[in-house]
Amino acid sequence: MIELRPTRIDELALLVQLETAPGTREFIIPSVLGAHRANLTHDDFVYLSILERQAVAGVIILRLDVEPDSVELRRIIVRDRNRGIGQQAIRMVEAWCRSLGRSRIWLDVFESNQRARHLYEKLGYRQFGQSTFEGRVLLLYEHELG
Repeated sequence: MIELRPTRIDELALLVQLETAPGTREFIIPSVLGAHRANLTHDDFVYLSILERQAVAGVIILRLDVEPDSVELRRIIVRDRNRGIGQQAIRMVEAWCRSLGRSRIWLDVFESNQRARHLYEKLGYRQFGQSTFEGRVLLLYEHELG
């Protein structure tokens, strides 16, 4: 069983470490520690630590869109993969977003990130567009929370 709680500033160094780990850094656009510190103070960013047995097992970054019904899932990183932690955390984030009155979550994922695409599609996210970043294709996914 996992739980989510607001990320503490002293946990941001771990987030940067997770972002730069092999198997993760190829699939995200990482941020430096200073950028995470600045974002943590903004009202439109939400950093949530994923806890398993009181230890940080991952981090989620959300950005509350200007549109009052929408949230961007900016990042989810889980330390130990293939245990269902990411899937549980996404479902918990969806419930949290609904409690805020938000009805849509959207995200982008590199086309080459088959693992993440499979998970999002399994959870009911559907592709609604695409973009590029530094010549790489980003697929845009969304999920209506209903």
